[in-house]
Amino acid sequence: MVDKYETVKLCYTIHKYSSYSANYIPENIMVNNPSDQLSRWFTDSNTPSQFIMLKIKAPAIVETIKFGKYIKAHAQTPNNGRFIFACTILEDSSFAVLGPAYNYTMWYVELQGKTHEDLMASVLDTINLRKEEEAVRMLLKHLRRRRYKDAFEALSRESGVKLEGDLQARLWHALVENGDYKLSEDILDEAVAAYQFYRTNDNLKA
Repeated sequence: MVDKYETVKLCYTIHKYSSYSANYIPENIMVNNPSDQLSRWFTDSNTPSQFIMLKIKAPAIVETIKFGKYIKAHAQTPNNGRFIFACTILEDSSFAVLGPAYNYTMWYVELQGKTHEDLMASVLDTINLRKEEEAVRMLLKHLRRRRYKDAFEALSRESGVKLEGDLQARLWHALVENGDYKLSEDILDEAVAAYQFYRTNDNLKA
C-alpha cells in the first residue's frame, strides 16, 4: 500500500542547549560537512547533563533521525542518546562517548517526517481530544475522592468519559464505598481468572 503522505526533510532551529565551546556552536549540526572538523557542536563540559533541543518549524510527525559524523573515527562522537518528543520540540540528551575525559560532540542531525496540513490537523485534533479526556478523568478522580457522588455521576454521564474499567469500578464501590471485603475478594478472584483465561488464549494463538 502506497503511503498517502510523502516523507520530507523537516526544517528546524536550535531551541536550547546546555553549552558550547569556542566556535563549535550548536547551529553547526544543521550543516552536513563530514570532511570539516570544525563543522560540529562541541560542549564545554563532559557532565551527563549536556543536551540540545531542536524546534521543528511546524507541527510534524518525526519518523527518522539521521546523524552525520566525521569521515574518520572520533572519540568524542556520541555512541547513543535519549530522544524526547514533545509537540514541536525534540530533545537529545544522555550522551555516551568513548571515554570519561571527553566532552560531547555532534556533527550533523537531519529530521525526516510528515507535515501535511490535513494529516497534522487530524493528529492535533486527536491529541486535543485526549488531553480533554485526561482533564475530565482528573476531575472525576477528585470528585470521587471527595465523595461528591452526584457531581461525579453527572460529569461521567455527560462527558461519556470513564475513570476506569467496569471491574475496577466495581472493586472501588465494593471496597471503598461499602467496605464489603467478601465481595472485593470475589471481584479480585474474577480478575485473576479473566487474566489467566486471556493468557491461555494468547499462548494458544502463539
